[in-house]
Amino acid sequence: MAHLKTTAGDRNRGPWWHRWALRLCTLVLFGLLYKTIGFLTDDIWRIDGPDFAVIEEKFLDADLLKQEEELQQRSEQLERQLRDQTTQQLQHRELTATSQKTWTQLVEFRKLAVEKNQQLSDAEQRALDQAQELFLQNQQAELAVQERIGQLTSQTHQARDALQDLHPQLQKQRDLAQEEYANLWESHRRWLGWMQLSVLIPSLLISAWLLYAFRNSPWKPFSHALAGAVFLKVWATLNEHFAFDVLIYPLVATGLLVVGAMLWGLIRTLTRPKTSWLLRQYRDAYESYLCPVCDYPIRRGPMTYLYWTRKTLKKLTSSTTDLPPNEPYTCPCCATALFEECPSCHKTRHSLLPACECCGEVKDMSTTPA
Repeated sequence: MAHLKTTAGDRNRGPWWHRWALRLCTLVLFGLLYKTIGFLTDDIWRIDGPDFAVIEEKFLDADLLKQEEELQQRSEQLERQLRDQTTQQLQHRELTATSQKTWTQLVEFRKLAVEKNQQLSDAEQRALDQAQELFLQNQQAELAVQERIGQLTSQTHQARDALQDLHPQLQKQRDLAQEEYANLWESHRRWLGWMQLSVLIPSLLISAWLLYAFRNSPWKPFSHALAGAVFLKVWATLNEHFAFDVLIYPLVATGLLVVGAMLWGLIRTLTRPKTSWLLRQYRDAYESYLCPVCDYPIRRGPMTYLYWTRKTLKKLTSSTTDLPPNEPYTCPCCATALFEECPSCHKTRHSLLPACECCGEVKDMSTTPA
């Protein structure tokens, strides 16, 4: 079958499921194109940004860093020694307690022997002396460890205090380095944004041209999907890489261009309307029994003495809106011929519609008054 066209435009629309499938495929194509464009622009993010280590080396004093490192190592070493000495103190404390208990038991045993007027044997006396000596040795070792713990604690506090005194100077320099890094990273992000826009803006212009070129083509869903994907990617890139105060000027300029273009298009539609646009206007006006040019009621036949508007027309009975008599009619308000005699079948036809409803004769609509 040939591609069906009428005076109102293309009528090969297909069944409802075909139209919905077309819209669904267009939406899926839009998502795939957006993802594909993202793959192309995301490679720009692989460009390395500023190195924080290099910036920090530039701002931090090498002597202060070396001093901080030495104090940090010294503090950690003292803390390890302090933990070891604390462990030794616990061990010596347990040994001292054990030796003291043994010595105390032997002393009690000697007291019992004295009370019974008995003398300790040489072995028992040696055991008592050894227990006493061992208790005194463990006690001395515990006291030495305790003294060492005190020294280490004092040295640890001194190292920590020196490290705390050094931190403000280094922190001030680190803050300057962090601020410089943040500024450089923000500049890098904007530069990446401009790099992405250098790819996206030509794509946006090409998609806009395709959108205009294929506006009346059956292949326009491809241009719609591409234009929508590129526009959304451009918008996402602008919001991601640029602050609002930077975007306000291009957004306002774009808004002026868009609104100006829309206003120009609306005015151009009124001054130089397309045939399809006029046919829709004329069709709706004829269905409402109103003049397509000035909206004055078309009073013919049974409608001659009635009053109605577009909203109240449906309330009229079907007998009231029967077909008018077969005679020409001119709008008494704007003098536009609304019904005329068909030159082919000589019956009355709509003057502002392309085809005669009786014989199907089509006339040239380019001479129809706007």
